Amino acid sequence: MSELDFYPLFAEQLKMMGYDEIYTQVRIHGNLETDVVGLKHFKRADTRAIAIEVKENDVDKVISQAVIRKHYFNKVYGAICLRKDEAYLGFIFYKISQRFALLAKEEIGFLIYDEARQRVFEIMNAKFHKASGLHEMLASLPAKGVVQIA
Repeated sequence: MSELDFYPLFAEQLKMMGYDEIYTQVRIHGNLETDVVGLKHFKRADTRAIAIEVKENDVDKVISQAVIRKHYFNKVYGAICLRKDEAYLGFIFYKISQRFALLAKEEIGFLIYDEARQRVFEIMNAKFHKASGLHEMLASLPAKGVVQIA
């Protein structure tokens, strides 16, 4: 499976979290793209946006991408996919534990898709914040190349 194959799994997690619209591969600014985006609309014309950056196993890269995208979203998560290999599992948890302080400081959450259990686990909750680039990101939806998940 490639990184793209995991997008629907994390999109489904956003649906379960109550997000109304789900998009994948969203170009938000210049060449900056986000893997999975969820929007939640409220009656008072307020929209909340969440982003999930997905990597197969590169914890450092997914966290750095999430930090860069934080400006455009109310909540941002890094996400990786755990294989069934136990040695690999231990290594991934070690890498995440080394980055807990950074995740907390940046208020970024972390999700893991567990292949063995076929479900998504929230390891760390993302904190809500006002996103100064939110309106710019919303203006890019729907855009050419953006895939909306029904």
